[in-house]
Amino acid sequence: MKLYMTPGSCSTGIHILLEELDQAFEAYIVNLPAGDHTKPDYLAINPKSSIPTLERYAAAPPDELRHLEISCSS
Repeated sequence: MKLYMTPGSCSTGIHILLEELDQAFEAYIVNLPAGDHTKPDYLAINPKSSIPTLERYAAAPPDELRHLEISCSS
């Protein structure tokens, strides 16, 4: 998985959660003040230009992330 995040934002919580769940992922820093979230490379990944973005390699997320998604959407 790839986590696109900005340190000090709400994406830090996702970073910590992935670490605690012992999930393999790569963290990519998105520089919001520099406008990296509005550049074509990032918009190709997330057209809404929001942070964080979690890009998964597998078709289905791990069970722990599925539970997180359900919890956060309630």
